[in-house]
Amino acid sequence: KQIEAYIHRIGRAGRAGETGRSYAFLTSSDVKFAILLVKTFENSGYPVSDKLEDLACMDDFYKRKRLSAKMGVSFAKG
Repeated sequence: KQIEAYIHRIGRAGRAGETGRSYAFLTSSDVKFAILLVKTFENSGYPVSDKLEDLACMDDFYKRKRLSAKMGVSFAKG
């Protein structure tokens, strides 16, 4: 559940200049972790899968923030 531990573990999938694969099995109860993964992947230039983005968007606040960023619009709080 800790993003730092996860990143460390998946980094071990490819060593000594070799590539590797890692898989994450997430459910709807892992929405907050999915948001952290999306942010981490984007910050490192790693592509974000549509399924991971969809899971993260199950959080209404995150979804509104993403949509407003993509559209260049700010939503008023009310």
